[in-house]
Amino acid sequence: MYCQIIKFEARPGAATEAALKKYIKAASFNPGFVHGSFFVPEALPDGSVPPGFAIGTRERTYFVQLVFRTSRDMLKHVELYHGDDLNLLPTPHHYVLGKYIEDPGVEVENRYQS
Repeated sequence: MYCQIIKFEARPGAATEAALKKYIKAASFNPGFVHGSFFVPEALPDGSVPPGFAIGTRERTYFVQLVFRTSRDMLKHVELYHGDDLNLLPTPHHYVLGKYIEDPGVEVENRYQS
């Protein structure tokens, strides 16, 4: 599976969330779409903010994650929705593309069953 992760800062509110939902909905039309979601980082339990994140009322950092079956599916979405004629996300935004690395053979103690 292949993943697209996007980070951007925007004014929080209904318009920003609508843009995120629209972008994820557009990705869901891709036959190779697996998953799409977005999240907003919160302050750490001690109230501190990790460096590089906007966690305020004026600007917030948002992350979008889209997962596709193949790199071709992922790149087709980038081509259709990150082009010059149509961009559903607030700008500027930064994104990375990558492949999931999974190894079901890894052994680790399951402490949830203790």
